Amino acid sequence: EEVRGDVNFEAKRMQVFADEIIANSKKRLERELEQCNIEERLDKMDRENSEPAVQGWRKSPYPHIPYNTLSGYQPAYDLSASEQELVMEKLRSNKEGIGRSEELSLGRDIRQQ
Repeated sequence: EEVRGDVNFEAKRMQVFADEIIANSKKRLERELEQCNIEERLDKMDRENSEPAVQGWRKSPYPHIPYNTLSGYQPAYDLSASEQELVMEKLRSNKEGIGRSEELSLGRDIRQQ
């Protein structure tokens, strides 16, 4: 039976308290060590990598590339005429602004049909 004020009871209570203090100190020390490790690694990287992130800035714009403006659906230019017609058939719809593109399954080759 545990009796408050008993030497054994108080020793156990002090042991629990000491274990808690030690565990908290250990966690704090691990956090501090991790923070120091991160700072040391960053300092080392800064010393080793003295070059800027981007080597030479491009100060002139890229040359203009003309593009064909699309007014609607257009199949890929490398499809045959029959494949282009098949693609356009799948994209036709009677509703305004809605195509049947949801019927196209992603990743499936149209030539397999």
